[in-house]
Amino acid sequence: MHLQVPEEARREQPQGAGALSAFLGKRRPIHSAPVGPVAGACALRLRRCSPTAPSSPSPASDSPWGRPPRKQFVGASPGRDPPQTCYNVTDPSVGLASTADESSFKCYMGDTGLPVSQVFADSAETPHEVYRDILLGKLQINEGMLTENVVAQQLTCDGRGLYFYSKRDDGDRSSTMEIDFLITAGYDDAAGRLRVSPVEVKSTKRYSTRSLDKFRDKFGGRVGTRYVLHPRPLVIDGDDLVRLPLYASMSLASGHVDVAVDFMDEYVDVFEELAK
Repeated sequence: MHLQVPEEARREQPQGAGALSAFLGKRRPIHSAPVGPVAGACALRLRRCSPTAPSSPSPASDSPWGRPPRKQFVGASPGRDPPQTCYNVTDPSVGLASTADESSFKCYMGDTGLPVSQVFADSAETPHEVYRDILLGKLQINEGMLTENVVAQQLTCDGRGLYFYSKRDDGDRSSTMEIDFLITAGYDDAAGRLRVSPVEVKSTKRYSTRSLDKFRDKFGGRVGTRYVLHPRPLVIDGDDLVRLPLYASMSLASGHVDVAVDFMDEYVDVFEELAK
């Protein structure tokens, strides 16, 4: 699920403004934490609920996509982070920014607790029982958007840009797919050279990997290891599909996946020995 900036909004967009600024038109820049899959509603709600937010222009960007320099994302204080935007890459290859479409994007909050609060902001105060029921699994909600926000937060904290791939073709359903995140990483089968690794985020234990399969079939040699982050233990499927527990997103973001996989393999072996 992502936003598409109307053509007329892009024409009115001031020079140097980012994609979210174009979407919001001439509204005052949002300096609150960036929003997740509930992007439009949350962004506008944060704008209305933050009358004291600074009205100065967003920091100047040295990026062609109108984003503040990456160093300004890392370690920024809560409530003052610029929007963290995830751009749709139209032709994925090493150098993801080169084909990023600034008119098609997703936005995330720097603190995953914020989209939770926004989703349940049905009144002036949200009862604490709501949060308790979420933690205990007693309340049915779309956990996918929250899980995706957690991974986006981790990728950003490790200095990675946020990119995804989305393709819709009503005439050819085999070409329709959406990949939650794209990263570049060394690939063993290419002598360690950089390849594009698609990353899918799953909040449930039962899911399919159709989009990952389609992505590999479509882009072939450009694709490296494919990753699934899910609420289950480590599983390695063949040579190019690794299913990691959600907490391992920090290793994926920092580029230390091999170390994490070796550690988890050893961890599993130890417990299997203890269970004998």
